[in-house]
Amino acid sequence: MNSSWTTIISFILAVLFILILVSRFKKKKPEIKLATIDKDSIAPFGLSHKGLAIGDRLVIFAGYDYMPKYLGDNDFYVGEIIKFIPGQAGRKSAPVLRVDKAVQFDTFIGQYFVIETRNVGQDWNGYGPVHIELCDFEPESMDYEQRKKGLWIEAAASYEFEERYFDIKNMKKQTTNA
Repeated sequence: MNSSWTTIISFILAVLFILILVSRFKKKKPEIKLATIDKDSIAPFGLSHKGLAIGDRLVIFAGYDYMPKYLGDNDFYVGEIIKFIPGQAGRKSAPVLRVDKAVQFDTFIGQYFVIETRNVGQDWNGYGPVHIELCDFEPESMDYEQRKKGLWIEAAASYEFEERYFDIKNMKKQTTNA
């Protein structure tokens, strides 16, 4: 009888030992994180944001679509960053531009753009693809879900610092004229 108990206990201990070994060497599943607001990316309202600052002048122009409806007969729009507001769904803070010239999209006319980064991990580094919301009012510094919204007019526009945009354009002209 002792030998059968010894065999059973030995078997149970062996199984436990194997389970412990397997659990120690088993690869852990990657932790899934829900989208959260990156607190480092949202500047206090009225201050600057990595790469962009209030007072910067940006050019908004065509992205993937070379003749987007919002541009109409214009090649681009130029505006000044007047503030930053929270972006949508945990995105980077969104600059609000007061555009130099009113923008007409169908019957909607506005002079403010809220621009948002288009790609995950994209930073405000002075150029890149953006989403555009056109507003006929100055957007409030509130969460997207709580604030009054304008009209979503473009999902793949481009932006660039004004000075750099025109420097590049002039360089292209000089090389084609040479």
